[in-house]
Amino acid sequence: MKKGIKKLLVPLMALMLVMTIGCGKMKSERDYAEYSTNGQTAPSRSEEPKAETSSGRGGLSNITSDSGMTVDQEVGTDRKVIRTVRKEIETKEFDKAVNFINERTIRDKGYIQSSNTSGGRLLNGNYVGDRYGEFVIRIPVDKLNTFLKDVETIGVVISSSENGEDITAQYFDTEARVKTLKIEEERLLTILEKSEKLTDIIELEKRLSEVRTDIENLTGTLKKYDNLVALATVTITLREVQEVTELKTKPVSFGEKIVTSFKDSVNSLYEILKGLVLVIVSVIPFAALAAVVAVPIVILAKKHEKKAKEVIKKETEKE
Repeated sequence: MKKGIKKLLVPLMALMLVMTIGCGKMKSERDYAEYSTNGQTAPSRSEEPKAETSSGRGGLSNITSDSGMTVDQEVGTDRKVIRTVRKEIETKEFDKAVNFINERTIRDKGYIQSSNTSGGRLLNGNYVGDRYGEFVIRIPVDKLNTFLKDVETIGVVISSSENGEDITAQYFDTEARVKTLKIEEERLLTILEKSEKLTDIIELEKRLSEVRTDIENLTGTLKKYDNLVALATVTITLREVQEVTELKTKPVSFGEKIVTSFKDSVNSLYEILKGLVLVIVSVIPFAALAAVVAVPIVILAKKHEKKAKEVIKKETEKE
């Protein structure tokens, strides 16, 4: 009886072995068929993707990073914010202000992305006419506050604005897509090693090239994001003036309002008098020209009048 059972077990084990090999081969062929149809490899049990999305297009809600945290959890501790600052400054010492900006930029490990100056002209080694300059500067975010405080000392800040653009969602979404593409790249390489048909090899290499191109483009995007986040963009508009704009504080008490009103009236009267003086000075050349022309005419007119009177007198005597 035992010998009969042993004889039956041997062919049964052989049959199971053949079926296992056949199933494995069918699964491998089915995986490639799915890849060829959908353009993606079917996930294997031994290698689950590190980053998956519930929407299938890179949504952030269910993405899991290498640390085991979801993106929503990581966002709270590592936000990606692009900071941009604009300042408009008036100064009476344009050259000194430009040198100061250059020195502070170098000191704070930043760089001038672009600069442009215009206006003014040289006369006997000195500039005549007010100049204008615009400087776009990249400064490390940890040095930004110190840099701005220093720059504000070069003149009077006429206007100032600061903006922060939160790109956290775009950043982690792009990072997750890179991870998913790298997993697909590894699977493609694994299938490519096992493939024997020329058509399959050509199709796999084509898709592998597309995946690598996408990885390269997205990696470049991440590097651009890192640069924008690490270095703030500061745009400084520098205006040369003869007199800087006086920044007035709003009066609080009634007495301060009276004093402020009196000063404003005096300043207004002073400006009116200056205007009158300028008008008088500008009229003097025309008045002088009019006098030059009018005097001979008056003299001739008087001579003509005198002669006319003499003629009338003579005629009267004859009568």
